[in-house]
Amino acid sequence: DGADELADRKAELELKLHSVHLPLHAQAPRSAGHDHRNTHKGRSSGMSGSQALAAGSKPLPEDVQLSSVSRKLGANIEKSVKDLQRCSVSLARYRVAVKDEMDASIKKMKQTFAELQSCLMDREVALLAEMDKVKAEAMEILKNRQRKAEDLKKLTDVAVRMSEDQLSELQIGRAH
Repeated sequence: DGADELADRKAELELKLHSVHLPLHAQAPRSAGHDHRNTHKGRSSGMSGSQALAAGSKPLPEDVQLSSVSRKLGANIEKSVKDLQRCSVSLARYRVAVKDEMDASIKKMKQTFAELQSCLMDREVALLAEMDKVKAEAMEILKNRQRKAEDLKKLTDVAVRMSEDQLSELQIGRAH
């Protein structure tokens, strides 16, 4: 993205440079390499070869503006390159920071789920032990009642031969 913006910005500035600061007879399209050669000649002698012949030894104001714009363009491009380098370094640093944070978060999440699973397993074991205890107690109660019912049945079978006191006791025993 940054490199594309830089290239677009450079092309836009070069287009402005050609259309605004060059004299009308010099606005014909030129190749980028040809423009740079003329700019360098203008810097070394203050003007290009054809302009030196036309104007004598004095530089034209357009050449001075062209040289100034070229320097500004060069400075802007250098500044943009430095900005891109700083952004690249920052992005690399952020990439490492995000990766480290994500790795730490994933590790913490796995640890938390492992702890939860361990707690759930401990609770399951405790509940199963409690259920076994309740089941054993219930079975013991049912076994005692069954035994008592069998004893009462035997007593009921022999009730015909019992006295009044023994029958009263048998009725009290059945009620409980």
